Amino acid sequence: ERGMESSFRYRLPEEAKKAREAARRSRARMREHDIVESRIEEAIAAGAFDRLPGAGKPLKDENNVWEQISGEAMAHRILKNAGCAPPWVEQGKAIRLGRQAARAALASAVGRAGVAAL
Repeated sequence: ERGMESSFRYRLPEEAKKAREAARRSRARMREHDIVESRIEEAIAAGAFDRLPGAGKPLKDENNVWEQISGEAMAHRILKNAGCAPPWVEQGKAIRLGRQAARAALASAVGRAGVAAL
């Protein structure tokens, strides 16, 4: 029987061979998936996930897709861990602080002049 199967496979067109191989691999992946799923279900039934830290809260995702795409994720992580920020972030902070200071100065000048604020 095994010899018949081998000769049958030998005569198959290349596309059919590839399709059979893909189906075989898919079945193998499904078996692996079923094993993982069953282990997770067993752990849930045993209560392994009942008292995890942060249970019931959304996961904290610190991955920035745009950093990953640009390839700068590692550099930004190093800067973040060192308490620094990329140059454009520092510049944005400086601009915001300058804007706040200008608004405060304008409000102070308007208050001294006795003009009603707009």
